[in-house]
Amino acid sequence: MEIKNQTKCYEYFAAANGYTGFRSYFKAAFDPTKFTRLFILKGGPGTGKNTLMRDAYEKFKERLNSSELIYCSSDTSSLDGVIMATEKGRIGIIDGTAPHMTDPSYPGCVDEIVNLGEYWNKDELIRNRDSIERLAREKSGAYKRAYSFLSLAGRCENEIDNVIKDAFADEGFGIEKHRTKNAGKLIDAFGKDGKYQLNTLSAFTENVIGIVGLWDSDQLYLKRISAMYSSDDITIYPSALSDSKIKAVYIKSENTAYISNPSDGTDLNKTIDVSDLLDIEKIKLNTSYLEKLCAVKESLLWNSCDEFKKASDTHFMLEDIYNKYGEKYKDSLY
Repeated sequence: MEIKNQTKCYEYFAAANGYTGFRSYFKAAFDPTKFTRLFILKGGPGTGKNTLMRDAYEKFKERLNSSELIYCSSDTSSLDGVIMATEKGRIGIIDGTAPHMTDPSYPGCVDEIVNLGEYWNKDELIRNRDSIERLAREKSGAYKRAYSFLSLAGRCENEIDNVIKDAFADEGFGIEKHRTKNAGKLIDAFGKDGKYQLNTLSAFTENVIGIVGLWDSDQLYLKRISAMYSSDDITIYPSALSDSKIKAVYIKSENTAYISNPSDGTDLNKTIDVSDLLDIEKIKLNTSYLEKLCAVKESLLWNSCDEFKKASDTHFMLEDIYNKYGEKYKDSLY
């Protein structure tokens, strides 16, 4: 990330690319009833939405009680939103364009649209219409292929779950949907850079424990942990790829977080291997089949990642066009 974590500055995702397609948690993360002011940015690629959010954060960060940086799940170097808590209330600035279209709920008194498209040189954009339409089609096609690969990978994941479920007796290892509610915050993503995990929990948690294990034994462990605490004391972070799987669990009363298969570079107090929760004898007969399923799934995920990269490259080409003909924006907004 380009913006370094400051005191009381937390980083999250509010959307995810997963096996079932694109999931947006914007309504929960940016609930207008929880804001004093909410600015919804509109405008095409390259009009300065990300730049405006970064500049606003940099300008006011020293005067904030706390802040949250919400990153784009497809391109983790780009912001989808900024939340700034001040003495006078919470201020939010968000990208209100597709695929997480957002419009004001309480126009004027809470939220309002900031249209960065006002600063376009429309005549020049019209002259470049053919290029813009072609690039937009290429970008859309790449996203469709990326989600197709993800859907197929999800089918492999479901088959793996079906094969190994008997090894967990009657407990299962999924999580109930109602226990995944966490104000729209995720700590991992899947996009052009593949699987990506933020180090958010380490920033405000005293004890961070990594949970690893064979064939989803980590999921059973985290399910057991989550069942031990009241809903007021626990925050469950669903996995980006599947909201029925747990990425992390935070226990408020103990100031402790458990993270499933933490990425390299995660600040951990310790790691626990929970493979012994699995009845390995019930897996042995299907080992070869499971290994093939995993190989196919990983190949599909790689191809999906490649398509997200193509979509991102095309998006940057569109940004170049809009940047070229956005001089008025640069002169007028700052």
